[in-house]
Amino acid sequence: MARISIFKENCACFNTTASFRTSCSRSPRQLQGEIPLSHFSEITYSFYEQLWYSYLNERCAAVRPKHIASKAFDALGSVFERALVTMHKMPRIWELYLNMLAGQRVITMVRHTCDRALAALPVTQHGRIWKIYLVSP
Repeated sequence: MARISIFKENCACFNTTASFRTSCSRSPRQLQGEIPLSHFSEITYSFYEQLWYSYLNERCAAVRPKHIASKAFDALGSVFERALVTMHKMPRIWELYLNMLAGQRVITMVRHTCDRALAALPVTQHGRIWKIYLVSP
């Protein structure tokens, strides 16, 4: 509980946010019935690309060993869509999402998402998306 109050008081400081996640993520248990830590930072501080990127990497690592038809991949896709609501100009988020979709082998979804990424990102960052677009199966 004390960690959450410190976190809320210093909300403008990204270093506090990152250290809060790091210190709390060492213990796998949730904070006494509170919102799970990752969801707390996702909901409260959705405008930090580094937070979203690390959170999405954690989620991808947790889902990776599962079968590609698992419901966990659908939930992960929903999390990516939530991230892209505020992070649609961040190419690293798009790349992570596209690589996750390409790993699932959902070709049509990859192509539609690539089209969305190309429409959202500036022209100077299109090369990053085209690499994934052209290599995907």
